[in-house]
Amino acid sequence: EISLLDFSKKTLSKCCIDSLRPPSLQEAVVRGDMKGVEVTAHTIKGMLANVSFVRAAASASCLERMGQQCVTQGLPEELARLEQEASLALAELEAFCTEMIR
Repeated sequence: EISLLDFSKKTLSKCCIDSLRPPSLQEAVVRGDMKGVEVTAHTIKGMLANVSFVRAAASASCLERMGQQCVTQGLPEELARLEQEASLALAELEAFCTEMIR
């Protein structure tokens, strides 16, 4: 039997956190593949917005715009911010699920 917490962590990890790792967004940033940055960031933004992680979704939205406009200055820093926000979102989800189980 899988707990709500384990299910939620696994789901968010598969949907969002794993998308931040190569060969997706990080790789697109490293390669300078701005279309890849745009498309991947858009996907991540939608996933994060669907679970109401507003700050992380806003960071993904910023990356999406950077990809659309071919803006490379600040791209690695914004990626790091998204990774941090996604990690915080996972921690928030874990705390929420733990509280729901009690």
